Amino acid sequence: MPVLDPPRRLQNHSPRMGMMPGVLTWFMALACLGVGGYIVAIALGPWIPERELDAPRWVVACIGGIFLLPGMLITASLLIRHRAASHGPVWDRQRRWPRRRLGDDSLRDLRLRFLWVLGVAVFLTPFNYFVSKDVSRGRWMSPEVFGVGFFDLVLVFLLLGLLFKLLRRLRYGRSYLELSAFPIALGRSVNLRLEARALQPGMLLEARLMAIQANWQSDMVSGSRRQTAAVFCVYEDIQRREVQRAGECLLEWQLPDAPATTLGEFPTAYWELHVSAARRGMDYSAGFLLPVYRV
Repeated sequence: MPVLDPPRRLQNHSPRMGMMPGVLTWFMALACLGVGGYIVAIALGPWIPERELDAPRWVVACIGGIFLLPGMLITASLLIRHRAASHGPVWDRQRRWPRRRLGDDSLRDLRLRFLWVLGVAVFLTPFNYFVSKDVSRGRWMSPEVFGVGFFDLVLVFLLLGLLFKLLRRLRYGRSYLELSAFPIALGRSVNLRLEARALQPGMLLEARLMAIQANWQSDMVSGSRRQTAAVFCVYEDIQRREVQRAGECLLEWQLPDAPATTLGEFPTAYWELHVSAARRGMDYSAGFLLPVYRV
């Protein structure tokens, strides 16, 4: 079995786990919502005339958004744990799974990249406003101009990445995975049928099945304790299949006995399938979250 011992740490991976629940996390979320909402209310409300503000109202509102947006994301991460059913099998308590046909993660990827672009843009807006005053006075060589300009380039690269993901989605559409049984049982064989309009006969498809474990860990950074996400791949099996029919490809695996999916728990374990193929102009790729449980 292709079990990784020791597990391989994943560096560029968005873990499928929420914030660590607890009083401190809720306090941080409510504090961000309160501070951000207060600043936005001052910016958009009629209580303070604009001439008494140090910046235009839209700049002050962006400053409030720096606090408001993280507060909303943390709150959503905490509340999403209660979306699944409160009773029934473990897979129904963790997530509302489609029973036979899974859609790929292209919409999730687009949402994550959009939130990154939005967050960085809101964060940089006040700095760009104040730096623009230095530029209007002819102070092009100030450290502030170079610093903000560097982060503006980061924003441009994030935006280009979002546009690339969007163009790939528009070209290839959404891919689907048809399950032979629900849920996928550990210790048994699984048959999957990939449906994607990008698949053409004779094309070589690479399918990567991974079991991933993620958790929050405390690290000491510059003398202060910081929570970081530790994500490891504990199982990996790679297959290469030649596509026989246009629009579909059959895949088969023999799964090990562990680990079972534990979404919403800590540590978090889950299974992903990533498929890719070379195409002219823009390669095809898609990812799926799989309902793998012990039955």
